Formats: sequence, C-alpha cells, structure tokens
Amino acid sequence: MRIGALLLAAFLLTGCQSMMERAGLAISGPGVEIDNETLTGFIDRQDKAIELLGALAYGKDNSVTAKLKAGTASEEEWTRTVYAGIHFADVRCEHYMEALFKYNRTIRTTSNQLSILGGATAATLAAAQAAAKEVALTAVAFGLAVASLDNLGGSILYQIEPSTVRNLVEEQQDEFMQQIGTYDNRVDALRTVQAYVSLCLPTVIENAVANAIKAGTQASERSSDRWGDMLRTIELVDKDLADRLRTALTRTEAETETPAETETPAGQGEGQEEKAKAEDSKPPAPGAPASRRNFVPNVGIQQ
Repeated sequence: MRIGALLLAAFLLTGCQSMMERAGLAISGPGVEIDNETLTGFIDRQDKAIELLGALAYGKDNSVTAKLKAGTASEEEWTRTVYAGIHFADVRCEHYMEALFKYNRTIRTTSNQLSILGGATAATLAAAQAAAKEVALTAVAFGLAVASLDNLGGSILYQIEPSTVRNLVEEQQDEFMQQIGTYDNRVDALRTVQAYVSLCLPTVIENAVANAIKAGTQASERSSDRWGDMLRTIELVDKDLADRLRTALTRTEAETETPAETETPAGQGEGQEEKAKAEDSKPPAPGAPASRRNFVPNVGIQQ
C-alpha cells in the first residue's frame, strides 16, 4: 500500500506544468529539437517509475530493482515488472470506474430533489475528476506527456451509462492482454505499461465510444434489424432514451399490424373483377402509367 502511495506521489509530481507552458505547446507543437531539460526530466521520472515498479513486483528490499535500472534484468524479471505496472494501472482505472458509477447514481437518485442536487453532484463529480486525473498522471509518468490534466470536467463520459463505459474499457484491456508477450528491455517494458495505462484515459475512452457508435450506425445500414441496431447504438449514450424509443416502436408496430384478410362470399366479387378488367382495358390517359397496378412512384431515383 505504501509503495502504491509513493508511486502515485511520484506521478503527481509530473503534473506540475503551468497552463502557459501547455498553451505554448498546443500552439507550437513538440518541435524538432530535443530539449535537454525535458529529456533529463523524462529519464528521471522513468528511473523512479522503474524503481517503484520493481518494488511492487519484488518487494521493497530486493536485488532485482538495481538490475532493472541498469538494464541487466532477465526476461522473466522484466515481464514480471510489466505485470506489476499493469496491476497498478488496473487499480487506478477501477477507482475511476467506481467514481463514474457513483456520479451517475447521484444524478439519478437526486434528480427530483433539487435542494440537494447541487452539493451531491458537485462532490461526486469532483471525485470522478480526481480519479480521472490519477489515471492521467499515471500515464504522464510513463511518458505520455500529452495526457490532458485540465479538460476533465466536460467529458461525455459523465453522461453515459457507467456499465457501458466499463464494458468498453474492459473489452480494450482484454484485447490488449491477449497481445502481451515477454520483455527483455526497459524501453519495451515501459512502452507496454504506458499503452495499457492509456486505455483508461478519458480521451481514449471517448474515442472508443465514438468508434462504437460509428460501428453501430454502419451495422444498422447493413442489417435487416435496423431499428434494433440503431437502438443499441443510442443505448451507448442514453439508455433511458433508448428504452422510451423501444417502447414507442413496439406500440406503433402493434397499432399498425395488418388485420387478417376476410373471405369474400361466393359470387360477391365476380362483378368487381369484371369491372377491374374493363378499367384495365381502357387506353391510358396521356402521361399516365399503362396500369396503376404496375405504377411505381417516383422517389427521386435518377435513371
């Protein structure tokens, strides 16, 4: 527990850039020259991360951490260190998922109690933002310097069903873990941990949501069950709206069902059939289709 706190504290120290520095980076880009001060800070942070991850993997007092820092650790030792980093990332991500869940439930349970909505919502939103910042700072510590630490308040994730967010994250994590191999060097080990941590960043999750919606929309265009696919897509963003639409569609379909055909008494329809044949035998009026039965309305299709 103490090691985890030290690791998080080390990450918190990496998030001390000023707004002006970030604004300048957004305007000018990363540049083509390697800044010595920035590179030195990056190396120091990763040295500290390796040291603490080694402690997570092998205990506080161990002989492996020195080999990790020197780059002489074995493949088994590097791989175990990677899994220690993944475990730490899972803990941070789970904290974030729980915070999103609590925020969502606060919104739902206090929506009719305006007097307490403001305070309760503000508290749970602050908790969710703090948890998101922990994930972002973890990513920064592993070299993801572009992680957003400021734009966490207007996230669409606070409007989506938490179970949907969790499922998307877990699907990505499962796919990632299927690709995990063995490691024998510092660079690959830290890149792997960094990539795994980033799966729980708000911006990455939002991108997964956007891709899921896009995939659902494309599937609905190919599927015979178009309404079903579209409703499942809407459900990603607003479950209540999807439920209301599903109910309305069910009611509409029930109201518009074609009634069963009734049998025509013998002889009653003979005169009508003769009349219809006579109508069809008449020459069509200028510009009219040869037979109304074969008439296809113009729906804008260019010939």
